[in-house]
Order: sequence, then structure tokens, then C-alpha cells
Amino acid sequence: MTNGKVKATILKSVSALLCTAILACSGIANTNKICETKLKINGGANSTVSEKTSSDEVNEQFFDEIADVEDNSEAPVDEETESAEEYTIDDSNDSAPAQQAGDSSSSTSTSKPAKEEKKKISLIGGLSSNNKEEVLEYYKLVSKKNANLLFTKTLTFIDMRGGKNMPQRMIDIFLPIAQKALDKNTVNDEPYPGKPDKILPSDWQAAKAVNDGTYTTIYVKVQPQTDGYNGKKYEGSCGRSMCVLDGIDQALAEMNAVSVDFSQTKMVVNYVNPIIKLKVKNSTGELVKGGCEWSYRTNPEIDYMEAKFLTFKIHIEAAGGNVDYSVKY
Repeated sequence: MTNGKVKATILKSVSALLCTAILACSGIANTNKICETKLKINGGANSTVSEKTSSDEVNEQFFDEIADVEDNSEAPVDEETESAEEYTIDDSNDSAPAQQAGDSSSSTSTSKPAKEEKKKISLIGGLSSNNKEEVLEYYKLVSKKNANLLFTKTLTFIDMRGGKNMPQRMIDIFLPIAQKALDKNTVNDEPYPGKPDKILPSDWQAAKAVNDGTYTTIYVKVQPQTDGYNGKKYEGSCGRSMCVLDGIDQALAEMNAVSVDFSQTKMVVNYVNPIIKLKVKNSTGELVKGGCEWSYRTNPEIDYMEAKFLTFKIHIEAAGGNVDYSVKY
């Protein structure tokens, strides 16, 4: 093999490694704990795709269930809450009695409609509501009650695109590296997701709470989020609601012999289909084990990146991939 071919092979390998590292880092900040995850990969030209994950099916179900929440229309619920009564917010206001003709006070005062009394939200007893702000208030109470619980975080590899001139065999070589990095981010002692007390009503697209008398189930569609390479863990709609990657620049800085010129980097990290589902026991406000999940899909897209591995300069273009993020209790 000539020196030119050797150099070309090294450049392609390092390019694949960088793409894989970025993809693996795009789940959440690195930890040192390792748990098992399942890697399901289907072969394909220039891409590797896993079978559809169970979290995808759950997310699609949630999306359908609350697609019409903002219109206060009736939406289907899961089997556990099929018999629950739907709650509809009455936005109408009772008008004040009209003034009689000839009333001497008509020239000095104007009748005002009575203000609608704000609904009192409490932890005990649960909630039934299609009102996003009411559900958020209840969610914050539930989060405070369960703040000391530990959760299981799982990152599942979906696919990777190596970019221009990246052969499939190179991607296949580095897939185990990506999975190992994801395994390091799969832990059983994850703290409560996000910063519940910082969540804004505008962070959520829609939300509803269904109360069957024993349990309240919360369904939330969080606003999707897009960050650059230096995103912050608790910033943005997804960051506040469930956490995001704490900066790809910091993650890559930990890689030996690899340096990236971020001044020339053009990339984004998309957090798509972010969903929250919580099942709460009405009598105590405690979360029900096996009934709670925060999830989204991480989609890093690299338009252009310049990097250096040892003395070799490499260019990454049109690369990306997908990793599913899930926190369960």
C-alpha cells in the first residue's frame, strides 16, 4: 500500500471516529457508570439503522393522545385511564347586570365583568385539566414531592451518517465505539430530570392531566429545541423540562490527540419529539413506578467541521445521526 493510500485511510478512519464521538456525546454529559443497552442495527448503504424502539411507539401514542389538547377537544387515553372523566375549562365569564336606563351613575361608572376565580391546584387528590398552565403548576408540585428519587437513563443508538466519502465499512468499524460511549451514559442513579421550577408555560406545546379517581396521568408535548455546539444542560424548553447535552465542545475536548476548530464549525443539535408522561398516586402525590418517562430523539447535524488528529487535518461534511434519550421511573 502506498503512503498516499495509508494517509487517506487514516483520514477516513479519524473522520468516522469524530462523527461517532459526536453522535455518542449527543445524548447527555459523560459519566463513568456503565449499564447494558441493546444495539439493533440494520445494514444499509452508507447508513446503519436500528429497529424501531419502544420509546418511538410510546411517543407516537402520546402525540396522538394530546394532539388536540390546545383545542380542548376530546383525546384518547391509555388503557389505565380509559374510564377517566375529561375536564374542560370553561372560559366564559358571567357578565355583570346591565345598568337600567336613566341610572344616575351611568355617567360616572362603567360595569365590569366579574373576574373568573383561579382554579386551586393541589398535590393531594390529583388533577383533571386540559389547561397547560394548570398542568404545569401540578407538575411542579409533583416534581417537588419526588425530587429525591433516582431514575434510569438510557441512550439507544439509532443510526449514523458518516458524511461525504465515508465508506460503510468505516462506519461499521466504529459503531462499537459509539455504543460503548452510549453505555457510559446509561445509568440507574439519574436525578430528577430538568429544572421543573424553571419551566415556562411557553416551553410546552400542550399538556393535559387525566384523573381516574385513584391516579392522575400527565401527558406533555414539550417544544422541540435546537442548539449549537455549545448548548447548556438546563437551558431551553427541553433543557428545563428534561436536560440536554452540556456542550459538544466540552465533550470533544476530553478526547486524546483530537482537536477541533470550533470557529469554523457549522453544526446543530436537534432535540425532537420531546414527550413527558407521569403517573401520580392521588392520595400521596408520589410517582408510580413503571408509569413515568421523559424522552426525545437527539439529532446532531454537522454541515462542516475542521479537526486535527495528531498531525493529520480532516474535514467532516454532511454528517449526523440519531440517538434516543429516555429517563424512566
